[in-house]
Amino acid sequence: MKTSKLIYGLLLALSTLVMVMCNKSKDDSIAPGYRDEVGGGGNPNPNSVTTTGTSTITNPATSNSTLNVGGAGWSFASCGSGNTLMAFNGATTVQINFFAPPSTGSYNLQSGTPTSNSVAQMIVYNAPGQPSGVVWYSASGMISVTTSSAGNVTATFNNIPCTQMQFPFPVVTVSGAMTCI
Repeated sequence: MKTSKLIYGLLLALSTLVMVMCNKSKDDSIAPGYRDEVGGGGNPNPNSVTTTGTSTITNPATSNSTLNVGGAGWSFASCGSGNTLMAFNGATTVQINFFAPPSTGSYNLQSGTPTSNSVAQMIVYNAPGQPSGVVWYSASGMISVTTSSAGNVTATFNNIPCTQMQFPFPVVTVSGAMTCI
């Protein structure tokens, strides 16, 4: 009788151990069937936003335009701004950045910040005929700078193609002259 009680007790302990080990713990992670089990199909942690996939950047501008700088309606910043010439007409701003204060000569235009005395960068903000807020950078071209003994600086340029950093099309073509006094 003692052995039968011992066998029954041992079987009971063994079956309890098997039941505990086989009992699945609940897994809250997203897996197939999550929507059906939990419902909603949304993010299970709405306070922890997740991103999946990649987003495609779309170009807000769709057509080429031209911009003539100078003449009626344009105003210019003073020469005290050092390495920069600026022109304003309404919401449109044209800026030419130099590596050092400009002197008489020709400068090659590039899209990035100037890194030597022979290059410059043109930036156009809110070009007419383009969506507002879009910034345009000179892609290539050349400007001619003249200076006077009074400290005046004038930059002239013709058909400078300006594009967005992310998109080579469309193009804003800039011509004209900027000066500071």
